[in-house]
Amino acid sequence: MFKVQGEAGSRMTGFGALSAVLLGIVSVASPALMASDDNGTPTLRGIKAMSVVVENINPDAVRDGLTADQLKTDVELRLRRVGIKVSESAVPYLYVRVTVVRGAVNQSQYAYSCRVVFEQPVTVKANGVLTLVPTWSTGNIALVGSQRMSREVRDDVGDQVDEFSNAFLSVNPK
Repeated sequence: MFKVQGEAGSRMTGFGALSAVLLGIVSVASPALMASDDNGTPTLRGIKAMSVVVENINPDAVRDGLTADQLKTDVELRLRRVGIKVSESAVPYLYVRVTVVRGAVNQSQYAYSCRVVFEQPVTVKANGVLTLVPTWSTGNIALVGSQRMSREVRDDVGDQVDEFSNAFLSVNPK
């Protein structure tokens, strides 16, 4: 999914530079973003609890109000509200990665990429090795004005967590 958002009344100056950044983000995006229709949902069956891991956020984005701690709190609260158990000690985890880049020409805009990935221990059939692998994921990229960046990213992550929750609850009904 790709969307372009700007501040009310602002011109999308520097759009070319931000578009180039977005193309760079897309070019290194994981193939997991293009998973099959079930997006790994069957692999969520039987999971009893999970932890939440949020990657560090770019210092520019932190200065404009987006923090890893706030995202983690948002995600944990959303999961708990729908009855998904969150535990810091759980080995499977919901991983949130937000990459935020301020525009080079128009510094009042950001390009960002959000990914929500569920990782869990899996035993490799060929050799019996236990490893953590992503088994479910979703993602989004967008352009947004700096004044709305924090809210837009938090909303995007929230939408992705809701998508995960729906998939999780479809195979683990309450």
